[in-house]
Amino acid sequence: MRAVEIDGEIPALDISIYLRNEGRHREALTILERVRAKNPLNDIAYYQAALNSAMMGNLTSAVQFGRRALQIQPSNVEYRSLLARALSIAGQTDAARRLMLTSHETNPDHRNLFERIGQFIDYCEAHPLQGARDTLDRFIEDGLYLEADAVRRHVLEAVAQGRPFSFARLGDGEGAWLSFNDYDEGRYAALYRGHRIEFLRDWFGTDRLIHAEDFFRFSIDLQTGFAGHDLIGIPPKARLDQEQGFLSTRGITSSVNVFRFLEKMSGPASTRFTSNSMNLTLNDTPFYRDLISAGRPFGIITSQSGLADLLRGRGVTVDHAYVVPGDSRNFSRGEGSNEPVCQYPHFLEQVDAHLGAESQAGRIWLVAAGYVGKRYIQTVRNRGGVAIDLGSLADHWARNGLP
Repeated sequence: MRAVEIDGEIPALDISIYLRNEGRHREALTILERVRAKNPLNDIAYYQAALNSAMMGNLTSAVQFGRRALQIQPSNVEYRSLLARALSIAGQTDAARRLMLTSHETNPDHRNLFERIGQFIDYCEAHPLQGARDTLDRFIEDGLYLEADAVRRHVLEAVAQGRPFSFARLGDGEGAWLSFNDYDEGRYAALYRGHRIEFLRDWFGTDRLIHAEDFFRFSIDLQTGFAGHDLIGIPPKARLDQEQGFLSTRGITSSVNVFRFLEKMSGPASTRFTSNSMNLTLNDTPFYRDLISAGRPFGIITSQSGLADLLRGRGVTVDHAYVVPGDSRNFSRGEGSNEPVCQYPHFLEQVDAHLGAESQAGRIWLVAAGYVGKRYIQTVRNRGGVAIDLGSLADHWARNGLP
């Protein structure tokens, strides 16, 4: 980036934030360096430099800049949080604990935040992000991790042979609701609870299920069924790096939990893994065109009401179609109510009962139904069919048409 004179610190900071949001971190750091040269006590410039450094994967610089920002403004809650998270992810958990001990917050919201940060420090010490990376590397080295061409062959072979098959994707939402044992639930209770509330709001527009025993039992049943899938989408290296760059307690903890689960999972030896964004990657390959040309009847479960007709317009036989409530980006509210219409439990019970009531052998199901949709995928496979976790690709098709 060529040197450009920017008149004033605030415009310079605004431009640096714009560049950070655009992923142009080196350019942002150059501007922030000039701001600090003119005003060495500009705490925001140090804080922004810490954010950019973290997103570039440089935790050492993120810690240095974060520490300087906090020295200038020692009462700033966000600066302390950033520094504690960066230290924890970098493996400096003792330093992170000492940092939190020097805080004397009385604000209840801040105390709650710091309780979660404290548990995040403990979590990073017990389950470092590097462990997830190591597990992923092992899957790749052992030939268990498939790229797009191999996924395409893997699925289409099952379709051609008439074998039951399921592809389910596990991301940070699924990871947030994984449960390992009572000790783990208690040790990270505040951390897990905060993340689960956020995902419930994402999925259902409300967090009223956070204390619902039936939903927790549903999540445990779902977790048990994950081991039965033939192909499991998991966070790829780029996603793990991104969560580190965001210094995300939610993204790191939940993604690491996925790999903790997979390490202990006792599934069939034939289970393979791929990126949990493979549903989108495959859209740029012949896969979906080949799938809908296979001559098999299709079923579809989605919040996009027009998707079945799009497939029929391609000559596909869609003999089963269920329209279910969407997530927080695409949900409706009940008549005369401000409460969002949720898939769980009533839609889940009805759709799952219909799926389980007949053989699904020979039928291909495209499932775009969020967290709850993982149950549909399990049921289809158990009843002899093929189920593909379509995810947000259904929204793309609804807007832009089929590939």
